Amino acid sequence: MLLRDPDQRAIDGAPIAMQAPIALRVSGSGSCRRVLILAAGVGRGHQSAAEGLRDELLRMAPDIRVTVHNGLGASRGPLRVFLERFTRWQLTRCPTAYSFSYFVGVRWKLGRQIALGVLYGAARSRLGSLIDAEQPDVVVSTYPGITAPLGVMRQRGQLHVPVCALVTDLASLHFWAHPGADLHLASYPESLREIHAITGGAPARAARPPLGLAHWTRRGRCATRRALGLDPELPLVLVSGGGWGVGDLRGAIEGALGVDLLQVIVVCGENEPATRRLSSHYASHSRVRVLGYTHAMADLLGAANVLVHSTGGMTCLEAAAQGCPVIAYGFAHGHVRHNTRAMVRHGLIRHAKNSYELTQELRQALGCTQALTPYAHDRACASTAILELIGHTPASPAITLAQAHPVASPAA
Repeated sequence: MLLRDPDQRAIDGAPIAMQAPIALRVSGSGSCRRVLILAAGVGRGHQSAAEGLRDELLRMAPDIRVTVHNGLGASRGPLRVFLERFTRWQLTRCPTAYSFSYFVGVRWKLGRQIALGVLYGAARSRLGSLIDAEQPDVVVSTYPGITAPLGVMRQRGQLHVPVCALVTDLASLHFWAHPGADLHLASYPESLREIHAITGGAPARAARPPLGLAHWTRRGRCATRRALGLDPELPLVLVSGGGWGVGDLRGAIEGALGVDLLQVIVVCGENEPATRRLSSHYASHSRVRVLGYTHAMADLLGAANVLVHSTGGMTCLEAAAQGCPVIAYGFAHGHVRHNTRAMVRHGLIRHAKNSYELTQELRQALGCTQALTPYAHDRACASTAILELIGHTPASPAITLAQAHPVASPAA
């Protein structure tokens, strides 16, 4: 069955908020502090992190101006063609080629040096012009392919405002971290050791990831399933291929269906062919519902007992905020493979190599009463560190998550 997008539904009588557009400016006096956030359309996570950080900054300091840009330049420019479109083709059509590109350009030291030189040469003029036009007090990058050139510019004295790197992956952090950055904010405390090794001890600290407030609001699972038009009594397995819908989504569905008495929602992201293919294949299956891209991931994660996810990234952080266990399945290529291994090693997620293992892991996860290592809600947020970096005192005291949205324990 094809499930109507949950953005159109209501939870507890209140419409689910649509996500704000990526670009937003807050007007103010000419002397107001300015924050420039640079993201990229590589998947959806880097953009989501930028939007979440923007909203968080404006809640804490409404008197500042925050601007979000795609730091890779024009839509038909070489960086966006290669890093966005070509990477998307590799991930969805030829993941083996992506693994090779990742090894040569990131894991291999000489290749990494060459790649950084090419990135710097291609991005320096564009980044310099953008920063000159915006005149920010700090530049924050959520994408490693932007962070590294900014770090080089800072080292060479070509950039005279501080650079803050937002690190939302756990491992394999070359380009995410750079010795030229003034501050690294890691969503995973476990990342700090690798960041220090890469940067030679550049400033770094753990910070709560900049998720939207909706992701920090715990939901009762049964009530949320009922509001989404699902069976409130049956456990829900949520399958996600990230913003681009990559990985073995059908294998994940089949693995979930190996467990009796549960329902499955699969989110295919922007992968329209996969959405059509899976919708057609499971049209007569009452336990499977298929979505394309949705803004309602917070509600779906709040309703789910387990997330089966292919690519890691921000979705795993969102699941942890909801206390939803994660099983990695269906995509073991490039940076995803390294991140998955690290997350399993630290006990943050489970991993299944095939559909049969996924069925077994799901049975175990559904028998647990708690998620694996739920995220620490009380950790200092990234915005606090950024405002400290530019010496800005918020106009009003920061609103804590508990004050903004009372946290309720999810129902089983």
